[in-house]
Amino acid sequence: MDKYEVAKKKLIDSGWYEGRKIDISDLEKSLTEDGYVVSNTVRDFLEEFGLLKISFNNPKNNKFINTIYVDPRKTGVFKSVIDAYGRHCNTTMVPVADLPKHCMTICITEDGHFYGGYDDWLLKLGDDFFEALYNLLSGTEIKPEMVKLND
Repeated sequence: MDKYEVAKKKLIDSGWYEGRKIDISDLEKSLTEDGYVVSNTVRDFLEEFGLLKISFNNPKNNKFINTIYVDPRKTGVFKSVIDAYGRHCNTTMVPVADLPKHCMTICITEDGHFYGGYDDWLLKLGDDFFEALYNLLSGTEIKPEMVKLND
């Protein structure tokens, strides 16, 4: 099975289906209240994947379960940190999901790329959500970058 198929199977197991489009008005309102601009890229992603709970065995230790919550209301990171991530990558980022066991906030860029951040560490998870999810499911080694949080 290729990367796309592995990620797609996990998404289907988590309640996703092709053509999924949910009402994201509460998610959009929360992001807007927090000062984020909800672009079409963010909106399209949340309509398709929003509110999914994606659980999987930790690829480094099968005794533990990891869960991704695709809900920006569950991310607990300051906007200033997300803005620093964006400056580091010369793009705009919006937090869209949380991986709490790893204290990781998953962000989407204006171009639809995905990053995972934890304090002043940032990892490029993938060029799209399927690649990002595959890399998290498989434990792909991704070199973190240190981000300067203060101007």
